[in-house]
Amino acid sequence: MRVLSKRMATMGAVLLAASGLFTIGASSASATGPCGSGYTRVGVYNIGSPKAGSIEVFYNSSNGYNCALTYPLNPGERRWMLISIGISIVGAGSDQDNGYYTTYAGPVYTYAKGQCIDLVGGVDNGYGHVYRNLKNVHCG
Repeated sequence: MRVLSKRMATMGAVLLAASGLFTIGASSASATGPCGSGYTRVGVYNIGSPKAGSIEVFYNSSNGYNCALTYPLNPGERRWMLISIGISIVGAGSDQDNGYYTTYAGPVYTYAKGQCIDLVGGVDNGYGHVYRNLKNVHCG
């Protein structure tokens, strides 16, 4: 009887671990967020009307970098997405990511301590590409 109970307990632990209901510690990606450690979300902007996705903006006050990502309305479907971030100075350049993704485009980064940033996010809504263009946001 004791051997049977021990086997059942072991099998139960294996099944529980395999099901994902029990984890031993969090993964570093989920603990630090999509941009890495030290970033705090400072803005969320809808893309399209009706909403096809959103842009999320993060800031790290210790290093002065902003980070941005584009998320689709329904993650899981492979679709075209775009995210671009740069400081609001003509000719300053930008960091951009675009392609076919299931979860998000990005992260992209720009150093903007004491400056405003420009953002462009885009998502394929099934009928074509829709964009959100933001100028001179998150100044400081």
